[in-house]
Amino acid sequence: MNDIIIPQPLQIVVDDLGWFCGDDDRENGGASRSGMLRRHCYKDYEAMNMLGEALDQKVFCAFCLGEWDPDNRLKKLHYISKYGENWDNARFYDKEEVKRCVDVINNSPYIDFGLHGIGHGYYSEDNIKPDTSDYYIIKPGKIREMVDEKYIRSILDSFFELMEYHGIKKEVTSFVPPSGAYRFFELSRLLAEYGIKYVSTPMRMAKCENMERPDAFLIENGIITTDRETDLLAWDQHSADYTELPFKANTFGSHWPNWLHEDPDRNTFVIKSAIKYFYRCAEHPETIISRDMKFASTQTAFWKYAKVTENEKGETVIDISNVPRLDTMNNVFYVNSRFPLTRAEGGKLTEYDRKKQFITYEIEPATDKIILS
Repeated sequence: MNDIIIPQPLQIVVDDLGWFCGDDDRENGGASRSGMLRRHCYKDYEAMNMLGEALDQKVFCAFCLGEWDPDNRLKKLHYISKYGENWDNARFYDKEEVKRCVDVINNSPYIDFGLHGIGHGYYSEDNIKPDTSDYYIIKPGKIREMVDEKYIRSILDSFFELMEYHGIKKEVTSFVPPSGAYRFFELSRLLAEYGIKYVSTPMRMAKCENMERPDAFLIENGIITTDRETDLLAWDQHSADYTELPFKANTFGSHWPNWLHEDPDRNTFVIKSAIKYFYRCAEHPETIISRDMKFASTQTAFWKYAKVTENEKGETVIDISNVPRLDTMNNVFYVNSRFPLTRAEGGKLTEYDRKKQFITYEIEPATDKIILS
């Protein structure tokens, strides 16, 4: 490694929490759901808490809440499922199991409750892939088109109403576009109105018009969007063994089954395997374990825009003049150094962590140029 580098943040993002019925129903014209071949239960949320606690990270968990409908109030949303006006979730609603799930979620400081959707689909005749997204339809030629704005507001309103009904005491600040169906500077305008501050999505999949395709970091309508590269596990892979997974330096994109076992009583075996994997990744100088989406967004911005050079004295110079600064970012960033640092001209230097081959330092900038020695 170079003597001093700005590492990328390793933040876990998990899609498709919230389902109770896990079965992929696309062969029958329905939703992909989570792809888990069993029903979900409160133990599946305990697994996410265990993961976050071990890493001291708020795991970004993106929820679909359609199956949390207690009284068929979502029947008004005619396009959320293949059933249309015949939507009837009430007969499957398990009040006691829902309560157990809510208790785990509310009591966990490590479950970052994020927005995904209601039913993960838009079921209309002109949508050739109805299970793709609540917010976009796919027309012939793979043309992606945002659905009616009024309908999207109904989706978002319903999501937060269901949270309130069930007493879920979490602030929702992050969003994952279902199936990566997204267009820059479009849906984000509405999301910002609902308090979303961070979006995680594969930038290669998003529609990009009249602009250069962003790389790693983008600010759109006040929201910070960070890139989610190719996931290392298949979306429906459960009972996973993390032993042989390759090193990951940035966003670890995943789906709920990737953290679960076919037997919920054995979820801990999967989580323990995953924890060992992330501990190994944390020993690599090119990464740092993120604490939450604010941490990840901030560190990504410094990783992308800060310029690291060396002056004539052999000191490391970090120019941060091109780093965007928003209220939704932290006022510190981190470097990994092969040798101990004692001085930071232009900022405050604090030792943050020690690994086998390097030391991590937190830097609080006071100027746009920091000199380390």
